[in-house]
Amino acid sequence: MKRTQTALMILAAVMLAVGPMYAGSAIIGSVAGSKNATLDGQALVPNTTVFSGDSLRVKDGAAVVAVGRGS
Repeated sequence: MKRTQTALMILAAVMLAVGPMYAGSAIIGSVAGSKNATLDGQALVPNTTVFSGDSLRVKDGAAVVAVGRGS
């Protein structure tokens, strides 16, 4: 009985530790406008959501991204 309880406690701890790995990326902001800009290699268009880890590149142009409070 004690062994089963220990195994269940370990399983629960592992599940709690691994859970955040499956969470989505954090939202950084929303694109208001751009010129000569790409997001992960695709043309950047208004109302595109920018996530943590995205690659935003601007070459001889501009990009306006509205960010939230926590960003």
